[in-house]
Amino acid sequence: MAYDYKIAKNETTIAQYAEFLNAVAATDTYGLYSTGMTTSYIAGITQSGVSGSFTYSVVAGSANKPITFVSWFDAARFANWLHNGQPSGGQTAATTEDGAYTLLGATSGVSVSKNVGARMWIPSESEWYKAAYYDPAKGGTGYWLHANQSDTLSSNSVGVAGAANFHDGDYTGYPGMALTNVGAYGVNSDSYYGTNDQAGNVWEWNDAIISGTSRGVRGGSWAFIEIVQRSSGRYDFDPTSEDHLIGFRVAGFLSGIQSFRNVNILASDGSQDLLTPANDEVSNLMKYACNMIGVGVGQAVSLGIPNVTSFNGTSGLPVVGRDSDKLTLTFVRRTVGSDPGITYVVQFSNDLGLTDPWAVNPLATESSPTSVEPGFEFITITDHAAAPAGKRFVRLSVTTN
Repeated sequence: MAYDYKIAKNETTIAQYAEFLNAVAATDTYGLYSTGMTTSYIAGITQSGVSGSFTYSVVAGSANKPITFVSWFDAARFANWLHNGQPSGGQTAATTEDGAYTLLGATSGVSVSKNVGARMWIPSESEWYKAAYYDPAKGGTGYWLHANQSDTLSSNSVGVAGAANFHDGDYTGYPGMALTNVGAYGVNSDSYYGTNDQAGNVWEWNDAIISGTSRGVRGGSWAFIEIVQRSSGRYDFDPTSEDHLIGFRVAGFLSGIQSFRNVNILASDGSQDLLTPANDEVSNLMKYACNMIGVGVGQAVSLGIPNVTSFNGTSGLPVVGRDSDKLTLTFVRRTVGSDPGITYVVQFSNDLGLTDPWAVNPLATESSPTSVEPGFEFITITDHAAAPAGKRFVRLSVTTN
């Protein structure tokens, strides 16, 4: 893959899907709930009440098992809900009908595709495949036959290295619960990237369109033998299918700041964002946010103080100026939408926050942005009035979401 992305470690669980239903399916306009979710060997979610006040409960012991009886469209609506920040309400454009996918009532066909700017989505087949089988340390093609860093599946016994929930002559939990908790087989059965259950448990939807009318599934399930679990196993179903063998996991946007951390070998939790490895008093985060990344790990455009501290139209630290008797701040930022992981906030104070707290001035004006290079622009924020008693301060706060 020529880009960074993230993919869920686990299949979407029954508990997660029940939370989704309780948020958006009091009136289940587009059939996100299936009565199949209560079958004996899935035993997942029950529905109570009447349309308009439906509620959903997880069957005891099922919370961490993968959800099934979900169509491709159900999975797309779940992705939209995540994209939109997990809101509550009816099944509308603000909750399930737009976002990662523009559905707006669609429940069949294969014409829907992922929108530009999607933050969470159903993995493409290539995204799913790489997460499952790729290992840069493996010789040859670099891809394993199975999603456990191996060319074999050892058994379906929980606790055995290289095992998975598949039919190896018997079933792990059938009769009774056919599904295992997500991640039950442990790190010894994970893919190189740390995902689990991409072999067995349940088939998982992907975004591929196959034969013009179907959507792809991969990974096999608890009901099938080893050969079905292989990387060569490419299968498809009608996207409206709600089957006891099919679930899904989601993929998502890896923010540019996270990619920056990866490239520069910084802690993924952001704990090194405020370090200044070039000894220039400019943090890693500020360099990333204001386009000051140059040659070398964590380096600014130049270590020379003038280049770091003065604004030159394409990069550099924010510059304070004046527009007549009003305070201004000019700075480079990443274009809106190019990195949802970064937030820029301009704040003002009369005394550096000592008695007048730093705050956004709602009356301040923002210039039209000027593009400086792909993904970056600069703007000027102008205070609304002359500085009181000739004294006024401004600062730029850059944070990660």
